[in-house]
Amino acid sequence: MWNNILFIWAVIIHLLLTVSHASDEILIITEEWPPYNYSIDEKIAGFSTEIVKSILKVMHKEYELQVVPSMRAKALLENRPQTMMFSMFRTPEREAQYKWIGPLVDVSIYFYKRKDRQIKIESLADLKNEKLTVCCRHAGLIHDLLEEKGFNNLHSTATKGLSIYKMLLAGRCDIAISDADLGVRHNLHLLNIKLDDVFEKIPIPILEAELYIVGSKDISDEEIQQWQSALDTLKHNGVYDKILQTYL
Repeated sequence: MWNNILFIWAVIIHLLLTVSHASDEILIITEEWPPYNYSIDEKIAGFSTEIVKSILKVMHKEYELQVVPSMRAKALLENRPQTMMFSMFRTPEREAQYKWIGPLVDVSIYFYKRKDRQIKIESLADLKNEKLTVCCRHAGLIHDLLEEKGFNNLHSTATKGLSIYKMLLAGRCDIAISDADLGVRHNLHLLNIKLDDVFEKIPIPILEAELYIVGSKDISDEEIQQWQSALDTLKHNGVYDKILQTYL
């Protein structure tokens, strides 16, 4: 009997230690946002994903990467200790909430028009002209920014960037806005179209920002510095540029 009791206690202690150890391990998460991070054939791919994997290789560390829905990602980052997330906009509102590693890449977002359309755009006010139709996603950061800036000419039925560029190609809108350059090129690649052949970037950004890796506040400064140093190494030894070129 005593042997059974001792065995049960041994199992309980082992389980507690295992759970404690698991909670101490760093969890790295991201969300679906091609071409920066996305799932394909049960694997995680994308520009930011490749950079994160390369950082881990430099540090000789192995952590699991998980793609999770946006709301779950936010909940994990805010509530689970030892959690990191990559491809996050760095904004003043978020600055004090996390520890930052980066930048990963510039993601300034511009408007685009078809090259064969003679539309004169010199200012943000010209883009708000209600004779023009601007395609954008039905919700999200860009949609909200456009509404805040007084755009009343939005065609915002699309849920994906690819749909927006299809509408622009078909002439269903005059202007399109959805993604940074890498995202635009990625979506047009899916349509077997080269960006510079059909679209023209309008040099008026709606958002100028950079993507970062973030860590929960309980992650040690030493760990964060290791990540930053590894990223800096990739930028100096040519690996970063080599990865970036495959997405341009």
